Amino acid sequence: MNKIRNYVNYLWLGLAFSIPLYKPITIYLMILIGLSLLITGKYQNIVKRKNLLKLTLTLLWILPMFQLVLIGDLNDEWHHLEIKLSLLFFPFFLLTADFDLKKHLPNIFKMFILGCVMASFLCLINSAFCFISSDTTSSFFYKELSIFHHPSYFALFLTFSTSILLHHLIYGIKGMKLNRQQSIFFMLLFALIIILLTSRSAWIIFSLLVVTFLAIAFYKKRLTNRQFSLICFAIVIVLGTAYSQEKIRWRINEVFKYTLHASSQSNYPSSTGTRSKAWEASFNSIAHSPWLGYGLGNGNNKLKSYYNEKGYQYLYKRNTNAHNQFLQTALDHGVLGLLCLITLTIVVGIISLKNQKLMAIFLFIISLNFLTESMLETQSGIVFFSFFNTLFYFKLIDN
Repeated sequence: MNKIRNYVNYLWLGLAFSIPLYKPITIYLMILIGLSLLITGKYQNIVKRKNLLKLTLTLLWILPMFQLVLIGDLNDEWHHLEIKLSLLFFPFFLLTADFDLKKHLPNIFKMFILGCVMASFLCLINSAFCFISSDTTSSFFYKELSIFHHPSYFALFLTFSTSILLHHLIYGIKGMKLNRQQSIFFMLLFALIIILLTSRSAWIIFSLLVVTFLAIAFYKKRLTNRQFSLICFAIVIVLGTAYSQEKIRWRINEVFKYTLHASSQSNYPSSTGTRSKAWEASFNSIAHSPWLGYGLGNGNNKLKSYYNEKGYQYLYKRNTNAHNQFLQTALDHGVLGLLCLITLTIVVGIISLKNQKLMAIFLFIISLNFLTESMLETQSGIVFFSFFNTLFYFKLIDN
């Protein structure tokens, strides 16, 4: 039995490594963990008082399930709940697993970072082969570069990995065996990939994190003047090289337009215009059913009707979602669902600031991404969020 439990612990580490890589591998590992815990799970843990508090995380799945049973069609809409099963899977299985969170969490961070490194190199190698065959530099940008996930989500993974490395450099993460040189190299690699992915929201969040962490590191003297200068010089070289590419220059100009004039954008075939019209449709639809929402899956149907009514055919044909997780949740589950999401992200993030800084950073990154993406509507977003959010939330309660 102990051998099986040790095997399950390795599966958790493998899962962390697989998240930035090939999505089916992540699903297979989740299934293996589930099957193993059917044999070795300590189900008596569930009824302990402290653990009942941990299960509040499952509200993000249970609330849509109850709503679907009461006002929806379970047979027709069950597939929407299936997509979100990770929100139920990780809290229950981590609770019943014989998993020493304090011991293994640093290794989970390390495996996730190494998974991001592997994914980055594989993307670059694939782009290099495409460049050789097509003789066009477009193979190094956006979706042609990101072969495993949508660029926005891959950039999110790299941003969080960078925040772990920066936290390790400044405060140290006991048990995470990465030296300073390795950490700096990985951060520069991630910075390069994030630039090439041309995700504007990722650029803004990544820049905020790096500037903040470097300022803290310099102030606390965690880096020598020479190391600080080398990092700044390397960043300048990376940025200068990237800016020499026409596509990067165009996206940088778009970032400034998006930041300064986002509310006035109406050219909806662009990503900025798409979000502007999606938010308009979301606010309008929420106003007609603010308390209960429209039910899981029906929110997007309501948006689609609005697009058709207003003549937004580009959005109608693409079945565009709210492009904002807070609006998406209010649209599907009303005020109660929105309050639940805000509590488990923003409120918990503020609470964790004192003793769990890395959790606060994680939830800060997540909350900012929620502003421009309906993250919990896709497998990439749900698995990443529920996996790390469960680990952090359990650690916060245990402390």
